[in-house]
Amino acid sequence: MIMRAVFGTYFMIEEALVVASLLTDGGFDVSVDNYGHATIDPMMIPALGGIRLSLPAAQLREARSYVADMIHSSQGRLELEFGIPLPAAIAEHFRWRTWIMAVLSVPTPVLMAGLALIWGLRTRKLEALADDNQGKASSS
Repeated sequence: MIMRAVFGTYFMIEEALVVASLLTDGGFDVSVDNYGHATIDPMMIPALGGIRLSLPAAQLREARSYVADMIHSSQGRLELEFGIPLPAAIAEHFRWRTWIMAVLSVPTPVLMAGLALIWGLRTRKLEALADDNQGKASSS
């Protein structure tokens, strides 16, 4: 029987799956414990003690150094992928999202201004009608 060791405990299923995917890609024999329970009822994850990633004990030290190397080299790999320095790549990547959010958020103030304008005109018309009615009532 192969002794298994816990690589880490996670309280978000997404985070556990990303780390498990990274380890699997690195050639490690990782398993996601409590995966079935976590996907059926995510509110049970804290009660289960989190989602554990386990792998053979002989691979634990190598897996930890592999993940640390991936974390430390992430900026260089992203810059190599985009071909430009990372801050510029992030700005270029998210520029279209900024424009979409700007377009989606403009109608709300325009709508509110339009409603305020309509309300103001309506209120003035009602006041004018009230003044006309009072003028007619007082003249008769």
